[in-house]
Amino acid sequence: SISVSFPPDPHPVPYAFGIGRLELGPVGGTYQSFFIIALTLIVFIGVWLFFERTVAGKAFQAVALHRRAAALMGINLSRVTALSFGAGGVVAGLGGLLVAPNVSAHYLMGVPLAIQGFTALVIGGVGRVEGALLGGMVLAFAEQFTVRYAPIPSGYAQGVPLMLLMVFLLVRPTGLLKAKT
Repeated sequence: SISVSFPPDPHPVPYAFGIGRLELGPVGGTYQSFFIIALTLIVFIGVWLFFERTVAGKAFQAVALHRRAAALMGINLSRVTALSFGAGGVVAGLGGLLVAPNVSAHYLMGVPLAIQGFTALVIGGVGRVEGALLGGMVLAFAEQFTVRYAPIPSGYAQGVPLMLLMVFLLVRPTGLLKAKT
């Protein structure tokens, strides 16, 4: 029944800023790409400041680390959990809106992105916002390096996140940045 409502055919999503290109010295890309980078940095800084500089951010961290201890300290677990899910939904929706024009919307579009996101998190270090950003940059570099210089078809670049995930889990399971204690 779900395949009747959502057929497997990809549907293009229009670009928010048109298809124009922007060249900044040796770096070039579409307006959409630069907007994605800028908005990612803004969201990253906002999330980092929230967790590092606010009492509410510390409450979120406390609930994530030890629910029972957080409850004993007077933190409302239901409210923090609901706000966490809500914030996660907002960020996921924003990400989907920005990425959909680049990947065509279809019912499996999130699978490779979820694999890449999880791999970036493991590479950077679970529990660190800046680690996820660092892991994402390492993963993007590895994928682009593989596509550009490896003597394999570009379709195999989708396996790069899984290979990196295995290497990091074997060699450095804590990631590049260790979790805060």
